[in-house]
Amino acid sequence: MSLLLLAATQVAQADSHDWIATSTTAMAITGDISVEDDRIVFQNGAALELGALGPDRPGLYRVSSSQNPVLLNGNRLCGDKPPAFVALAHSETSDSLAKSQSLHLKVFDGAEEPPPQ
Repeated sequence: MSLLLLAATQVAQADSHDWIATSTTAMAITGDISVEDDRIVFQNGAALELGALGPDRPGLYRVSSSQNPVLLNGNRLCGDKPPAFVALAHSETSDSLAKSQSLHLKVFDGAEEPPPQ
């Protein structure tokens, strides 16, 4: 199972789900992103459809199909392997993603659900 970790900060708009890439990895691969209930839209317009795993694993999503979108600079989230799971984590000082100043996007390939962290 491989892991890609990206970091972003929230755009300064109330109730926004738009995030500005802040890590060099995020700037080169995803660019800015928009997080919706059932998908992530990347800066180049590509999207990844998601399904929540349930209340016992908040913030962890299964990628809905064998999608492997081409992102910025011809990059993909997990190289040649399609991503299987996406974890969204907010800053430790916030109690929810909507109130967070930062977002960590972790992307996993492989058939097994990632272990809790």
